Parts: sequence; C-alpha cells; structure tokens
Amino acid sequence: MRTKTTCRLIEESIAIGAKIIRFDIWWKDVEPFQDKILWTSLNWYKNLIEYIVQRNLKPLLIIGTGLPRWFNSLIGKNKNYNYLIDYVYSYAYNVSRAFKPYVEIYQLGNELNLTFNVSPQSIIGIDFIEALCRGIVDGAGDKVKIVNIAIDYMGWRKFLHKILTDLRKCVDIIGIDHYPRTWSFAGHHDWRILKSVYGDVEKYGKSLAITEIGFSTELRILNKVVIKREIEQARFVNTAFSSIINMVREIPIKFIVWYMLWDENPISCEPSSGLGWCGWGVLRTDFSKKPGWFALKRVFELLNS
Repeated sequence: MRTKTTCRLIEESIAIGAKIIRFDIWWKDVEPFQDKILWTSLNWYKNLIEYIVQRNLKPLLIIGTGLPRWFNSLIGKNKNYNYLIDYVYSYAYNVSRAFKPYVEIYQLGNELNLTFNVSPQSIIGIDFIEALCRGIVDGAGDKVKIVNIAIDYMGWRKFLHKILTDLRKCVDIIGIDHYPRTWSFAGHHDWRILKSVYGDVEKYGKSLAITEIGFSTELRILNKVVIKREIEQARFVNTAFSSIINMVREIPIKFIVWYMLWDENPISCEPSSGLGWCGWGVLRTDFSKKPGWFALKRVFELLNS
C-alpha cells in the first residue's frame, strides 16, 4: 500500500514541475534472505510505481543498491565468482519482470566508479553492471539503461572508458553526478566538464544525462548545525542551471535529476548521519519550502517549455 508520505512526495514533485522521479529498489527489500524473493515488497513497489505512472510521471529506477547482508557475506566467503554474479542477474530479472509494463528507464548501480577506484577487481564493478543489464533484458526486454559516474572524485575517466568499451552494447546513457561547492571546488557556474564528458560519450554513440545535481543547506557536526546556507542553495540553482541551459544549445542532455526533493530526516547527512552536509532537499522536514524550491520551480518551468 502507498503511504501518505509517498503520495505527498509524488504530489510535491508534480507541484514543482518534475517529470521524472528517481528512486532505488533496494535489493535487501526485495530479497532479504538468500534465495527468497519477498513478493509483498515487490508488490509494494509495484503499487507505488503504478501510482507514479497514473500521475503522468516517469519512474527512473535504480537497481543494484542496498545489497542484502547475506550477499555481502558471500562476497567474502565464496570464491565462485559466477555463483555470485548469478544472484545479481536473478535480482535484476525479478525486479524488471515485475515492473515491465510501467518502467522504461533503469539505472544500473549508483556511482560504482567509487568502488572501482578502490578495487578494480571487486565484484561490485563492471561484471556487476553487466549482470544487472542481462537481468533487465531477459526480464523486461529493451529498456533504457543508465550508468552514472561521480565525477568529483579522481579516476572517474578510467571507469567511464571501461563502461564505454566493455559495456558498449549494454549501456544507453551515461549519467554524471556533479556537486560544485560541495564535493567539488568548481564554482556554481562551472559546468565545462559536460563538454569533456560528452566528447567521450558521443564517440561511442551514447547519450548524456545529469543524474545528480544538488546543494546541501546545512553542515552539521555532532548533529549541531554549524553552517546554514538555504539562500545559497537558491543562488546555486539559478547560477548552475543558467550555465547548463546555455550548454544545452551545444550539448544534448537527455534529462536532469535534482538531488533531492525533501529532507526526510534533518540529521541524514553525507557522508554519515549527524556529521557532514545535510538538508539536501528544497522542502524542509515539515514540507515547508526553502528559497531553493521557488528557484527550482522556475528552472523546471523554463526547461519544460
């Protein structure tokens, strides 16, 4: 069943002018125990997705996140690589088959270049993405598949090249996650990186999207707010999107995803709870609007026109 909160978030997405809602289908929700699909959980997600589609929004599903505890334990114990990959495939197959009539776009994992940089041989890498891809194709047919890359960290180009060469037949869109003035020293207006990435992506016949752009409004240390920057979030929206819109005239961008809509938990921060950048939403926990909400709504109106 849908909850009042999820329905409220969908309606708030419509109110601000969004066309896409991007969210995770946690593996640990779908298969909390080894070899046991929790169909009630899949049906809950299906009910939610049906409602999103009814409201004329497009769901963009992230799969391959929220790894179940049993799978993480197998990674350390089992040396049979194909045995582990089969579980990845099976999860993607079951999810995509359940949502086949409603979902056209899937994101394969999330910012997996961060794992790849640390351990190129990790199972949570190229083969992991390829297994997700095969699962979707066999479960739901020809769907749009995205791999997103966090470009504010070193080594992302190596991962991008690996995706474009090794998974050329699998991936349709390369998404970039870029956070100027949070994870990057780049200025709000500095989106030259789009041209650089597009140059690589175009050579392989792929499309480009911005899968995450955002700006946090609080810095917390031990759950205490030490920096508040709601006004700056609105300035970021105006400046960053102005630069992006100017670039769209030269570089085709499939879509842009704002991270995120609502501050579900006021101390839910990056990199960890209660310590780091918090308040990423343009709606506060009580659903009141930050200045960034009004700026983002104006931008969406412009983009949608």
